[in-house]
Amino acid sequence: DLQGHFLPPSRGQGLNDASYAGRYIHFGVREHAMLSILNGICSYSLMIPYGATFTVFFQYGLPAIRMAAISKFPIFYIGTHDSIDLGEDGPTHQPVEVLPQLRAMPNLLVIRPADVNETVGAFEVMAEQYASFRDISQYVDPKPLSRRPIFLMTCRGELGLPYKTNAGLSGREGVKRGAYVVHDCFDIPSGCSVASQLPTGSKVPDIILIGSGQDVGLCMQTKELLLKWSSAFYEQLHNSFDGPIPLPISVNQPCLKIRIVSMPCWELFDEQDQEYQESVLLSNYTDVLSIYVEKAATKNTGHDKYAQYSVLMPSFGLSGKSADVERKLEFTADFVASKVWAAWLERGRHVPQAADTGDRGFSTWVSRMHRRAGGN
Repeated sequence: DLQGHFLPPSRGQGLNDASYAGRYIHFGVREHAMLSILNGICSYSLMIPYGATFTVFFQYGLPAIRMAAISKFPIFYIGTHDSIDLGEDGPTHQPVEVLPQLRAMPNLLVIRPADVNETVGAFEVMAEQYASFRDISQYVDPKPLSRRPIFLMTCRGELGLPYKTNAGLSGREGVKRGAYVVHDCFDIPSGCSVASQLPTGSKVPDIILIGSGQDVGLCMQTKELLLKWSSAFYEQLHNSFDGPIPLPISVNQPCLKIRIVSMPCWELFDEQDQEYQESVLLSNYTDVLSIYVEKAATKNTGHDKYAQYSVLMPSFGLSGKSADVERKLEFTADFVASKVWAAWLERGRHVPQAADTGDRGFSTWVSRMHRRAGGN
């Protein structure tokens, strides 16, 4: 049923009757059998197979995927319909927990691309594992295996508004590093060839929004709203005073500085050196607010490793048109922007850190009451 999406006509001929001609096998509703047969093809021959179906139905074949990861088989899994924008099929087909399940499996690369460039990069990641030598001695922790299957998680709907990166790394190369800056809080001016030539203060964002797949476009839409809101807020504040704004409430900039990070693959990002990871997430800057937005995953599944707050699925999805479901579950730009804005306004109280282990007195307990009440 997915033949038309992934195979050109010359290579997508189905099997007629009992014929073994062609390179396409229509397994039908036999997910576990399909994935097990892919393992058999890998173990018996030098072929590199792939299998494609709805992301949620890969759960039927998780034992076969696990065996492929153990055996380091060169299998390319393609899962479609990766989140709640699937449509009227409803929660039975909306894989809100599959992405965390796959991320937890050792020796499996899970890539959720945000655009066609990242998708091309994902295929290159697969090919480079077998077409070129890979020195894994450079990694300290975690040290990856040199061969592993790849799960490519794709969406059904549009990827979001078109956007152009103002950072130095393309999506094709960025996916190979696991995460990269898609859109920074500054544009490199003419005459300034690299970002390092800019003043230090202009390079540090106020907010970092992290996403993968469709949610990168959602983060870009959210950024657009936040820039409008912060600009309007500054204008109203400025107009409230006849002269300069008093020092205690001084505002140094008319807009928030917001960085957008695409994180298509956790495993590849974790394997990068600390300097690169810090350059993307700025985790050592305690005054930078980072928020992870992902509607293809549920809460409490590891996002706090990369961000202080997260906007995730609280439970299963709903049946309805994609736009209606996303609005009902608050995965639209205005809802996400409102949550980010609220978190930003609370910054004077306390910014939670990933290393926080408990209360440090009454003031800390009061400042974090909203998290105890279920804020996520």
